[in-house]
Amino acid sequence: MAEVVRQVATARIPTRFGEFIAHAFVATDLASAQLDSQQASSSNSREPLSGLGNQHRREHLACVLGDIGGENSAAQSDMAQEPVLVRVHSECITGDVLGSQRCDCGAQLEMAMEIIGTAGKGVLLYLRDHEGRGIGLEHKLRAYELQDAGHDTVDANLHQGLPIDARDYAIAAQILAHLGVTKVRLLTNNPVKLQSLTDMGITVSERVPLQTLPSIENADYLRTKRDKLGHLLDDAMTSFENAAVNAPISPLDDSDPESTRGNTALLAVSSLDISDTESHPFPATTHVAPVS
Repeated sequence: MAEVVRQVATARIPTRFGEFIAHAFVATDLASAQLDSQQASSSNSREPLSGLGNQHRREHLACVLGDIGGENSAAQSDMAQEPVLVRVHSECITGDVLGSQRCDCGAQLEMAMEIIGTAGKGVLLYLRDHEGRGIGLEHKLRAYELQDAGHDTVDANLHQGLPIDARDYAIAAQILAHLGVTKVRLLTNNPVKLQSLTDMGITVSERVPLQTLPSIENADYLRTKRDKLGHLLDDAMTSFENAAVNAPISPLDDSDPESTRGNTALLAVSSLDISDTESHPFPATTHVAPVS
């Protein structure tokens, strides 16, 4: 069912990457939006159904840094608009909040904010209901159980009878349009996300890679995203795999209870100095020149 997006609140959010203006949006299906409108008219309340208890409303966040043009840019022709640096980020409680290393979500979120902060302006869209590529927190944790039993991130979804990726980016396109953003430089490794926004009328003038340093915990996950989902991660994974191959392997000392078990070559990778770009060809953070 088609959804309607409305902006409902705005507040200043100071971060270590700069001061963002956060705009809360709610997405409701058309029937619920009509009910909202009727109740607002009868009660003179701005948002009568806000808060807990309304399962028809989905909340999303747009964090804006600097002058992105806004409504004035929407009135300009596409040729006149300057592309805006944008990250469309899917909610990930385990990665974004808990710092889980099973995925690269938390690292990507922080890297995106740093890139936008360095550029001096841009938009971070934080989309709710995208947990586990849209399957929800419960099924995502069940997928983790399956991954620990040998399934990859794709097969773990399919094993539960769930789609590989259930995310919908229509809301992102609507929010960008509301902000007056029609042309973007998209921070992503996911070609599907890029194509989805393009199909919805957003001009993607450039894809800005967002490759984080793989870890022992998420290397298989990232490899599956590259090989099965087409994510553009060749630079990061090639560097990780080459480092693993070239790392020295020390014999295990079974008499030492503190001796590390497992692949010591991979363990050596985790201690690489990512600030050394000569031995590690991709930096921990991609820096974007400030936009004048």
